[in-house]
Amino acid sequence: GDVLQNDPTVRVTKGFGNFQELYVIRGFPVYSDDMTYNGLYGILPRQFVAAEFLERVEVFHGATAFLNGAAPGGSGVGGAFNLTPKRAPDLPLNRLTAGIEGEGELYLAADIARRFGAAGDYGLRANLAHRNGEAGVEGEDRELTALGLGLDRRGERARFAADIGYQDHRIDAPRPTVTPAGAIPAPPSANSNFAQPWTYTDERQLFGVVRAEFDVSDAVSTWAAFGGRNGKEANVLANPTAQPNGSLSAYRFDNAREDTVWSGDAGIRAELTTGPVGHRIVASASQVQSKSRNAY
Repeated sequence: GDVLQNDPTVRVTKGFGNFQELYVIRGFPVYSDDMTYNGLYGILPRQFVAAEFLERVEVFHGATAFLNGAAPGGSGVGGAFNLTPKRAPDLPLNRLTAGIEGEGELYLAADIARRFGAAGDYGLRANLAHRNGEAGVEGEDRELTALGLGLDRRGERARFAADIGYQDHRIDAPRPTVTPAGAIPAPPSANSNFAQPWTYTDERQLFGVVRAEFDVSDAVSTWAAFGGRNGKEANVLANPTAQPNGSLSAYRFDNAREDTVWSGDAGIRAELTTGPVGHRIVASASQVQSKSRNAY
């Protein structure tokens, strides 16, 4: 969300009654479920994606279903987002980062990469990040653990990549969204927390994807990708309604969810020229299979 807010056409908000990031591009929502990870739908963590996994965030404006197919969640009318995993650079990488944010949220991360083989054909990159503590909102404690591992091979005609990630993200007493009942009350201070102390959101996600590409000739290429995700979420929420005088009322909402998702994509791409006009022809097929168990 912090990365996407650098694009003037994108706004970031929360899901309905929860803390899932929701992205609005050109006035239309894109659910976090409808972002692609290295071209595949459905395998990213739902509520929040740690930036430590990512090399870059790709933003596509306007109609984009021809790139990766229609989004399985039905959103993405105004644009699309693809998150690209990190790859090992040509030179060895050893990066350690430590910091503190807000009132005492500690942060520690490691990013290590190597390339192997006579021409550096094989690459391995590992990422580890952990943050824990109270940030800018009083009493709101956040804890994040993110582990990522990426392997790639770049040959003259064949390319292969495999990525796996684990994310455990929990927020205790997260400051909720407020719904006004009539006139808007006077806003509280920026660091005040009007959350119930027993509320929390917690999610654990394990996800991965493998992708292979092969150049049949200088003009024809084929590819295939397969990935999956197993996720567990639990929430205890209480999103208040505010009266004009500032008094709040809320009810408790408990939610539990488990997801198992499989996603695949395959295709062929050809380039040809007729006279002064160049053409690129693509035929592809993709499928997302999701099983979800919910209780509230």
